[in-house]
Amino acid sequence: MEATLPDGLMAEARTLLAASGLSPAQDEAVMMCAAYPAFRAAIDALYEVAAARYSDPALRFRAADTGHADWAL
Repeated sequence: MEATLPDGLMAEARTLLAASGLSPAQDEAVMMCAAYPAFRAAIDALYEVAAARYSDPALRFRAADTGHADWAL
């Protein structure tokens, strides 16, 4: 399985594993490295949506836009 991956992707996946502080067993590392191209493509696809580039990512609460509430009983 490991031999089917391009050397650049294998090196990048191993570098990311090392940087994360993870030390998986050899068989786990091989599986993670094999799955890495699909994960990388999915992550890249998130940033390729041109219509969402400038959209507001979340609802916002602005305290200044609300009236004062008197909480005293």
